[in-house]
Order: sequence, then structure tokens, then C-alpha cells
Amino acid sequence: MAKLNTNTRYLYDHINEYSANLLACFPTSLNKIFLVNSGSDASGLALRLARKFTVKRKIAGVEHGYHGNTQAGIEISHYKFGGKGTSENVLCLPIPDSYRGEFKTENAGLSFSKDAIQRINNLEEKIVAFIAEPIVGCGGQVPLAKNYLKEIYAAIRNQGGVCISDEVQTGFGKLGDVFWGFQQHDVIPDIVILGKRTPNWSSGLP
Repeated sequence: MAKLNTNTRYLYDHINEYSANLLACFPTSLNKIFLVNSGSDASGLALRLARKFTVKRKIAGVEHGYHGNTQAGIEISHYKFGGKGTSENVLCLPIPDSYRGEFKTENAGLSFSKDAIQRINNLEEKIVAFIAEPIVGCGGQVPLAKNYLKEIYAAIRNQGGVCISDEVQTGFGKLGDVFWGFQQHDVIPDIVILGKRTPNWSSGLP
């Protein structure tokens, strides 16, 4: 880390070596890296990539999510909405919390996803991207209900949108039994946002 400068105006071997080591930890479909300054910058870049790819604006996320302190990050972070409420460019979905949420059965994830997909399909405008933390951090360390992401990812991709996993608080083995949080849900996102004690970056969209 003492040798790594993430200002990519200056190219040197450590950037390539570090990037190659990171990519080796991912599924082969995640094969591009963008080094940026912070997790917030990584969120903003992920949104730019998604909107450029889909040429749409509307983002879907979950309650109590937090994706950075820039204007772009705050707009999609229920945790930071404040007095102005939800932006017209954001669909905020109920957090799939199988402990305190509306659905508490063994199949709570499927019930939450069914409700979310109905909300998505009721929109006039299609969703450009769905973003969520595998475990909602600032919202109380809430694991997403089992099978929720599988169903949501499929619905978003059917609309031509992309799926973003915010791993700033869950990535790099912080969950113990997996290296990335999305692995707990048996899904592969299109874009992954990383940060916390490592260079922050977005990876995806080959």
C-alpha cells in the first residue's frame, strides 16, 4: 500500500500487478477495473457506466441503503435522503429484512422480490440499474433475505438494466466465509463497488 498511488495519470507496474491480483478473485465476467479516489467516487462511476450502457436514468435501490456522500451517491441512498425525500430518478424498494420486515417466513426473500418486481413493472420508465449492499451496513447490518437478489437481478436484466453490488462494507473477506458479499446470494453482478482500507474502484461491464 505504501507503494500504490491510485492517481492513474502516473502509470507504473504496481497498478497492473494489483489489478491483476484483484481480478483473479472475481468471476471471469468481471474483467475491467477503474481505480478512483473513494467509495463515493466508485458509486458515482458505477452509475455513469450504467446510464451510459442503458441510456436510461431511473435507479432502483433498497431502504436504508448508503452508497456515498457525493450528490450522485446521496440521491440513491435512502439513508441520506433527508427532508427532500426520494428523487424522481430513484425507486426505493422495501428492505428485504426477514427479521423485522413485512415477510418473515422461510421464503421471505421470494415474497420481498415478488413485491419489488411488481413495483418495478408498474413504472412507466424502465430501470437503468439496481444497486444494493449484500448486507445493508448503515441501516443496521441487515442481511438481504435469501433468494431476493437472484429474483431481482433477473427482473432488472430482463428490462435491459444492470445490477450493482456495493461491497464497500462487505468486500475483501469482511463477511468471513466468502470474499465478496454477493457470493452469499449465488449471483454475479454486472458492476461491483469496492473500498475501505483498499483503493476504491468499480469493476464490471466488459
